[in-house]
Amino acid sequence: MKLRKIITAAVLAAAIACSSLTAMAAPVATSTNKVVSQADSTSLSRPTMTSVRNTRNGLRVEWKKVSGAKYYAVYRKVEEGSYKLLRTTTNTYIVDKQVKNGTGYTYKVRCVDAKGNTLSKYSKALFFYRIETPKLTLKDANLDNTYCRVRFSKNAKADGYEVEWSPSFKWTDTKTKDIDAFKTDTKSVKITGLKKGEAYFIKGLAYIKDGKTVYFSAPTKTILSQVLD
Repeated sequence: MKLRKIITAAVLAAAIACSSLTAMAAPVATSTNKVVSQADSTSLSRPTMTSVRNTRNGLRVEWKKVSGAKYYAVYRKVEEGSYKLLRTTTNTYIVDKQVKNGTGYTYKVRCVDAKGNTLSKYSKALFFYRIETPKLTLKDANLDNTYCRVRFSKNAKADGYEVEWSPSFKWTDTKTKDIDAFKTDTKSVKITGLKKGEAYFIKGLAYIKDGKTVYFSAPTKTILSQVLD
């Protein structure tokens, strides 16, 4: 009887140990079919987020390469929601195309080693608003008075628009002009002070202003205005 109790206790202890190990090592499948362990190991360095910015296709998220990382897990929070795994990648950037105009997104990243089961600490989070790129057209030009007028298509979520122009394709000696969408309904901008005989490169951006921080869209395609002699 005593021997049977000892054997029973040993079997029970082994079963509990196996159950604990299984729970600790339970993997989670990511959106790209990679496997990331739930274990919170910190043997890899924390990634450093470098930027989030608008492109014409979505929000581009970038971070620095971490030595030893096999791939990176990117997490996203929409407005005041909770973080969810967005995707994994072997690159040091993603372009998030599942974004809505005027909505704010927060991103953070952690890295995984070659075994696919070791996570670093999360990077610091970066926030940005999605703001779609408006269209910019050359509305009219008065060649004698050396000015031209450009017009933005309306972006209902924009707080304003900014136009930039330069006599150089390298964008040196650049000048800017701002339209506050709350102060005026017009979306056209008059560009003055152009010199005869020169061509001017012109582009524009929409923006959302949150306190003192301004979040710009990707720039429009560059248009060219020629002032004749």
